Amino acid sequence: MTLISKSILVCILLLALIGHTYAQEGHSRYEFKYYAALYTLGKGWDQSKAAGEQEYFKEHSAHLSALRKDRKITMGARYSDTGMVVFRAGKEEDVRDWVNADPAIQNKLFSVEIFEMSPFYSGCLE
Repeated sequence: MTLISKSILVCILLLALIGHTYAQEGHSRYEFKYYAALYTLGKGWDQSKAAGEQEYFKEHSAHLSALRKDRKITMGARYSDTGMVVFRAGKEEDVRDWVNADPAIQNKLFSVEIFEMSPFYSGCLE
């Protein structure tokens, strides 16, 4: 092995070590957390109307659809009168901004609470 080849190899190994150490310290340009947003019926919900007939419901659906297209939503589910949307974001403030931009939240069709999640199983939902 020539001196130049050895120097290149040493440089590559040092860069790999530095990158590994940096990643171990929790630095990543792709850092994110998961947040669960629990939607419950708000003061603006009209009990005499079905969900699709509620004022601002179509705008709410369009808003969530846009967030899904932007890959900000990981999953959504509904149970009883509660909806749950799992967001993937760098910080809770981002999620609050996205949720508060929803016309259904602004007009109190829904109330929402946001909780940081700490997944203990990795995997995929399909």
